[in-house]
Amino acid sequence: MWQSIRPLLEPLVTPETLKLHPIRELNELCQKRSYKIVLEDVSRKDGVTNYRMKVEADGVIHEYEYTGPALRDTAKKIACKEILNSLKEDL
Repeated sequence: MWQSIRPLLEPLVTPETLKLHPIRELNELCQKRSYKIVLEDVSRKDGVTNYRMKVEADGVIHEYEYTGPALRDTAKKIACKEILNSLKEDL
């Protein structure tokens, strides 16, 4: 039975293939490696969100600033994703 249903469910999600939410992944990485989230600044005016985030990792500042129409939560997700990419390049 499983052999006939498995192709319908592909690709299967396993703990190895499951992707974490960028905010959670950044928080866990910062806790694990003792990095500091130095600054989180958010403002919204006339439908435009400005979200700025800085992370200090081993004396190096990784920062990203998002400006656009997304709401606060989406802007934070985008900033976290970009900072994660920057941190992974340095690892």
